[in-house]
Amino acid sequence: MSPKKKLILRPFFESNEHGDVKISNQDEQDCNKCGLYKTCISPKMPVTGEGEQGILIIAEAPGAQEDEENQQLVGEAGQFLRKLLKRRGMDLDRDFWKTNALICRPPKNRKPKRNELKLCRRNLLKVIEEKKPKFIWLFGNAAIESFFMERFKDEDSKFTPTRWRGLCIPEPSTNAWVIPMFHPSYAKRFEHDDLIVSQFERDLDFAIDCLNEGPVPHYDPFQYVEILTDYHDVCDLLEGLIDSPPDHMTFDYETTGLKPFNKGHKIACMSICCRNTKAYAFPIQHPHFKTEQQRKIADLVRRLLEGPSKKIAHNLKYEDVWSRWILKAETMNWHWCTMNAAHILDNRRSFTGLKFQAYWRWGIEEYDSSVKPYLKPKKGHQFNGAMEAPLEDLLTYNAIDALLTMWLYEAQIEEMSKKDRMCNDFFLDGLLALSDIQITGINTDPLYYEDIDKELAVQLTEITRKLEESKEAKLFQKEVGRPIKFSSDKDLRELFFDIMKLPVTKKTDTDLPSVDAETLLSLDSDIARDLIKMSKIDKIKGTYIGQFLREIDDDNRLRPFFNLHLVNTYRSSSQGPNFQNIPVRDETAKKYTRSGIFPSKGNLLLDWDYGALEVRIIACATQDPILVKYCTDPSTDMHRDLAAELFKLDHDNVSKKLRFHAKNGFTFPEFYGSYYKNCARNVWTACEKEQLKTQEGQDIFEHLCDAHVIKSVYDYDGFEEHVQEVEEVFWEKYRATRTWQENQYKFYEKYGYVETMTGFRFTGYMTRNKLVNYPIQGSAFHCLLYSLINIHDHLLDHNMNSKILGQIHDCLLFDVHPKERDHIVRISQRIACEQIREDWRWIIVPLVIEVEETEIDGSWYSKIETHEDDGFFDVGEEDE
Repeated sequence: MSPKKKLILRPFFESNEHGDVKISNQDEQDCNKCGLYKTCISPKMPVTGEGEQGILIIAEAPGAQEDEENQQLVGEAGQFLRKLLKRRGMDLDRDFWKTNALICRPPKNRKPKRNELKLCRRNLLKVIEEKKPKFIWLFGNAAIESFFMERFKDEDSKFTPTRWRGLCIPEPSTNAWVIPMFHPSYAKRFEHDDLIVSQFERDLDFAIDCLNEGPVPHYDPFQYVEILTDYHDVCDLLEGLIDSPPDHMTFDYETTGLKPFNKGHKIACMSICCRNTKAYAFPIQHPHFKTEQQRKIADLVRRLLEGPSKKIAHNLKYEDVWSRWILKAETMNWHWCTMNAAHILDNRRSFTGLKFQAYWRWGIEEYDSSVKPYLKPKKGHQFNGAMEAPLEDLLTYNAIDALLTMWLYEAQIEEMSKKDRMCNDFFLDGLLALSDIQITGINTDPLYYEDIDKELAVQLTEITRKLEESKEAKLFQKEVGRPIKFSSDKDLRELFFDIMKLPVTKKTDTDLPSVDAETLLSLDSDIARDLIKMSKIDKIKGTYIGQFLREIDDDNRLRPFFNLHLVNTYRSSSQGPNFQNIPVRDETAKKYTRSGIFPSKGNLLLDWDYGALEVRIIACATQDPILVKYCTDPSTDMHRDLAAELFKLDHDNVSKKLRFHAKNGFTFPEFYGSYYKNCARNVWTACEKEQLKTQEGQDIFEHLCDAHVIKSVYDYDGFEEHVQEVEEVFWEKYRATRTWQENQYKFYEKYGYVETMTGFRFTGYMTRNKLVNYPIQGSAFHCLLYSLINIHDHLLDHNMNSKILGQIHDCLLFDVHPKERDHIVRISQRIACEQIREDWRWIIVPLVIEVEETEIDGSWYSKIETHEDDGFFDVGEEDE
C-alpha cells in the first residue's frame, strides 16, 4: 500500500519569503511587449472602489469614459449595472473593488487579444493578492479567459460566459468564490430584449445569493485513495467485496485506447469506490502482475461486476463495453452514469467532463498532469502509452476518478428533481442499448474503401495538376511573383477579384470578399468550378473515406460511438466515425461512402425513418388545429400547399425540389423563429444555385415573372416583398403556433428555462430561435430513442438474429435476417407508432415510419424504398 499524497495547489501568484507578491522588472517587460500603455489616455488604470462586501469585479478593459475619469465601469454599461445593483441594495463604488483583465484601453475599444491578456495577467494577480477578495465576479469573455487560462490551457476556445455563467466556484489558491457572468455591456446593448436582460438579472441575483457562502473549502482527494500493487492485497479487496457486496459502487478503468475491439488492447488498471472517503486502485492486465495473476484478478473483477451492487461510472458506456469485450463480464445492475446525469442537470456544451465538474464544484484542479502524456494516443494510432506510465501515478489518478465519481453521484442525487430522475432513467436505458449497438458493429468492405481512397487520390492529383497549369494560375504567378496556394482564401480573393476583376457577390463577416463554395458556384469561371470539384473530392476522401479506414476494426466492422451527453438539444451525437454525417443528398458522396457498408452474410440492411416527425411534434406542443389536421389527414400535404403559395403555382405544378426548398427554406425556419428576410434570401439562393423548375419544366424565375410576383429574373426585392406577404398569411393560418411561441418567450423570461415534451430542461441564455427550436428537436429525438430502446429490448427478449446497427437523426438502421424481416417491420410499426402514443399521452397526432431496405447481401447504397401496404402514410417527408 502506497503512502498518501497531498493535493498541491498551483499558486495563482508568486510570492517571496514574506508572502508578498513578486513584482519584478518582468512587469515592465510585459508592459513593453504589450505596448497598449503608449496609446491610451490613462494607462495602467488602478483598482477603484471601497470593496466593503469583499467583492472584486474583473471586467474586460477600460472604455473611453474610464480613460478620461480614471474610474472603472463608469460608461453606459457601468451605469446600467449601477442601476441594477441599487435595486438590490448594493452600491457599485462602496461594495466592490473594480479592475479589468486589461488595465490599458485597446485602440478603438477593440476586443483584447489573447497575448495581451497573458501579458497583463500579472497585474490582475497582484490585485487579487493585495485585496484578498472573498468573491470574484468575472464579467465577460476577456475576464473569464484571463482568470482561467492557466488552469485550462487545453481549452482555448471554451472561455465564454455561456459555459461558465451560473457557477459559484470555490477557487482554492485565491481563497475566493469565483462567479463568471456576461459583461453588463452585453445586457445593456440589448436592453430592449427582455430575454437577455432577464438572464443577466437572474445571474446577478444568483451572485448576490452566493454572498452567504462561508470560507472557501479545500478538498484534498489524495488523502482518500489507496493504491494496491501487492497481488494478495488486490485479491483480498475483491473477494471481500464479492462476499459482502456494497449497496452501490463506482468504478473506472485506465485502458490502452478508446475502443477495445482490436487485438492487443487491455485494461491496465481499475479503481473502485464504495464510500465517499475511500477509493482503491490496482492493476488488472498490467505487466506488473504475472499472466496467471492477471487472469485471477480479471476473474474476480468479473464476479464483482456480475454481482448485486448498483454500478455507477462516469461515461457508463465506456466501462460497460470494455468490461464485456475484454473481461467477458456482463455488468449487472447499472444504476447511474454521472456524465449523462451532469448533462441532464445542465445541458451546456463542454460541461460534463469529470475534471470540469470537480473544479467548479470543489475547486479540485487537474490531477492528471503526470499521466496525461501517456493516455493520449499518438496521431494516427489507436494505442496509447498507459502501460508505460509510472504505475503509482497511473493508479493514483485512476483512484481519484472513482472517488470523484462517487462524490459527483451523491451531489447529483440531491440535486435531481423527480422529473430529472425520470429523464436520467430514460437516458440510462438508452446508454445500455447504445452500448450493445456499438459492440455489434457495422459490417464493411475495407478493401473497397482502400480502392476508393486510391481512386480519389488519383482524381485529386489530376485536378490539382489541371489547376496549377491553368491560365489563371499562370496569371497569378506573373502578377504576384509566386505560385498560388489554392487552399488560401487570401490568394483566391486576389485572383478572382483583384486580378480577374470578377464581381464581388458576397462578403464575409469581416467585410472581405467571400470565396466560399456558394460564391465560387456563382462565379462564371472554369477554375472556380474546378476548385469546387477539388474541394468535394478532398472532402469525400479525407472526411468520409479517411475516417472509415481509420476506424474499421480487425473484424472489418465499424463501431462508432453514439453519445447522449454532448448536444444542447438533448439529441444524440456520433463519432469515431461520425455515423450521423454520412452523405445522403450528394449522390456521388453517398455512393462512395455507402457502397462499402453491408449486412452480415445472408442478411439485408433495413432502415426506417419517422415521417414529418418534427412537424408532428410541433403539432403536439402547440395543439395548433391546422397542424393537427395536416398530421391526421393523409390526403393533405402542408409543404406542397406552402410551396404552391410561395411560388404561385397550382398544386400539380409543384416539383419535388420546389417543395423541398419551401419546406427547408421557409416553413421550418419560420417555425423555428426566423423571419421573411432570411427565408427569402435562402429560397432565392437555392433557386439560383439549383436552377429550379416547376413540375412542367419552366424556370422558376420565369414563372414568377409570368405570375407578376417579380418584375424580372433579377428582381430579388420584389421576391422578398412577396415572401413577406406569404409570411403574414402563414402566421395568420398558424396563429395557435405563434401563440405557443410567445408563451415560450414569456415563460423563459420569468423562470429562466423551457422544457421538452419529455421533461428535459433547457437552462441558461437562449435566443428566441432556440426557445422554440430546442424543445421540438429534443422531443423528436426522444421519440426515436424510445423506439430504439424498446425495439432493442424486444429483439433481445425474443432471441432474434436481427440487430440494430445505429441511428441517424430520426432513422434506425438494422441488420436483418430475411426470415425476421416482416416481424421487424411489424414490431417497429407497433412500438414506434402505437405503443409510444400509449405511453406518452402528449402525442396527439399519428406517427408514421417509412421503410427502405437492400437486397440480401446488398450494400447500403443499393437500398430501395419499400412500397407495400403496411398501413403507413406520410404527410410529405418522402423527398429527402
